[in-house]
Amino acid sequence: MVCSFGVLCLALGLGADAAGDRPRLQDDPRLRVLVTLDFQRPRLADVLRSLGEAAELRLTAPPDALAAEPAVAGLSLRRVPVWSVMEELARAIYEDGRWEKTDDGYTLTGTRLVPHPRPKDDSPPASSWRWLWLAVLVLLVGINGWFGVRYFRQRRSAAPSRSPDV
Repeated sequence: MVCSFGVLCLALGLGADAAGDRPRLQDDPRLRVLVTLDFQRPRLADVLRSLGEAAELRLTAPPDALAAEPAVAGLSLRRVPVWSVMEELARAIYEDGRWEKTDDGYTLTGTRLVPHPRPKDDSPPASSWRWLWLAVLVLLVGINGWFGVRYFRQRRSAAPSRSPDV
């Protein structure tokens, strides 16, 4: 079946899979389970474990995908179908990513990992900030000392000298 309404067809699930012979994930009732995920710097293995537990399936990925650095700082999903998260993972990890059915679940396959550039960190290292604060502290102590000495000298010179009463 060919659908020419794009977004509407995706929303209704009417589009055919690009591979044709590959089963669509949303057709598997086990993958329709709604899942809630909260991860900081998520590793693929952790996400797959959580999705697999929710769907009661074994989800696997090749070692190159499992070893990749997390591409996002956090992942927070609320009541999303497992199949939807799986499709997004396949697109995010491999340029030609897809899920293939196995005896006990699904495995992620693809040929080229999507390059994820690391965000550039322009902030100075923490040790630089410590030296800056130390320099400011020394400067303030020095200024305070200078004013203190000046104050006491002025006070001593302004005070009348007392002569001993004999």
